[in-house]
Amino acid sequence: MTVIESERRLLELLRPRYEAQGYTFIEYPSGEALPAVLKGFNPDAIAIGPQKNIAIEIKLRPGRSSEERLEALSERLRQHPDWELRVIYGDELDLAEEPPPVTTRAEIEKQIEEAEAVSEAGHHRAALILVWAALEAIARMVAPGEGVGGTRAARQVLEILERHGRLTFEEAARLRDALLLRNAVVHGDYQREVGRADVELLVRAAQTALDVH
Repeated sequence: MTVIESERRLLELLRPRYEAQGYTFIEYPSGEALPAVLKGFNPDAIAIGPQKNIAIEIKLRPGRSSEERLEALSERLRQHPDWELRVIYGDELDLAEEPPPVTTRAEIEKQIEEAEAVSEAGHHRAALILVWAALEAIARMVAPGEGVGGTRAARQVLEILERHGRLTFEEAARLRDALLLRNAVVHGDYQREVGRADVELLVRAAQTALDVH
């Protein structure tokens, strides 16, 4: 399947979700269908709703140029409160999977404390996974309608927390760098070392994301 075919397939899967929520879903908008605020960016799709509008980008592969483009688009949309950017990482997308339930603040705080205790006992790999799970739970709490969960959660979590002001761009960027370590641990790469500092970075980010109101 080509990149274009993969994008179209993902958009086909996304369409019914947005339309069920009352959005008008437009794939590859151009001409009069492309709002002025998005001129020069041409997102993969837009969802026009009664209260807010969403620019949707499908990202199938990592790349510095695409990250810079998404950063520029995100900055543009920050000036327009009726618009937001959602990035769908296609290589992790599984829309058939049901997301876990929304977790309470108290439960998330308990998990962060548990991760710290596990790390203090020297089990840094286990602690790392616990904190990533806490970050995912925070993302579900602040964006309950976005279906955070399953295999696509790790990168989507950071995008949501940044977009909702729970993490700054710089904080999210540091965690994106930590994704490589997270993925190695999750997929059983026992050659990768995990230290206390790796866990503390994530703990601070989770506490920050949880305490922002």
